[in-house]
Amino acid sequence: MDSRPFHFRQFSMLHQGSTMKVGTDAVLLGAWTRLPMQGFALDIGTGSGILALMLAQRSASLQIHAIDIDRGSAFQAAFNFGNSAWSSRLMVWNSNVADFIPSPPTLRYQLIISNPPFFIDSFKASCKRRNLARHTDSLPQENLIEHAARLLAPEGRFSVVIPAENQENFIHNCLFHQLWPARICKIIPVEGREANRVMIETTFLAIKEPECENLVLRDKNFAFTPAYNTMIKNFYLGIE
Repeated sequence: MDSRPFHFRQFSMLHQGSTMKVGTDAVLLGAWTRLPMQGFALDIGTGSGILALMLAQRSASLQIHAIDIDRGSAFQAAFNFGNSAWSSRLMVWNSNVADFIPSPPTLRYQLIISNPPFFIDSFKASCKRRNLARHTDSLPQENLIEHAARLLAPEGRFSVVIPAENQENFIHNCLFHQLWPARICKIIPVEGREANRVMIETTFLAIKEPECENLVLRDKNFAFTPAYNTMIKNFYLGIE
């Protein structure tokens, strides 16, 4: 197993001990999500801690909490947090979201962010830990939304990245919990193809028309687009 760290512009991290490795979905979500000026953020299903670290890089004032049901992932995130420049603002718990109680218990978050498991009724690998991270059995969409609504401050925002085909059902479940879509970004892997992921930001504020956009990652020649490079240039090395 390759044990070398993954290097970003302002931090490095190990991800071999986590069920979820560093990937494009998380990096895009961490770069796209709008941050509150101050307060607390919660990363649900943190894995190796990539989203929490990106938030810490982007904001000098946010206090960031992270949770993961997998003990190895929580341990890996704690290690990465401790080796970052923002260790004093990062905390992680080995917990599922249903059992998680903030400290103090009355705390509500100005931002909740998640790159949740997304495989539904599909073939499962032999690795139980990997299945927990990738299959919705461990965190059904309805449960994620229910507990995000429980933990979100009245002015807070809930931001996720999910498969594009799940968008309608996800928004329907959010509306059931009084969460309205404020921003929607469809991720198109290659120019001319259909979107395969969508980033959605919701809020308790009733919004009639969400901000909608498309993000194309590669052009027809499979070169990364200027829009993609602009979004992630503050994180990935070698992109100006």
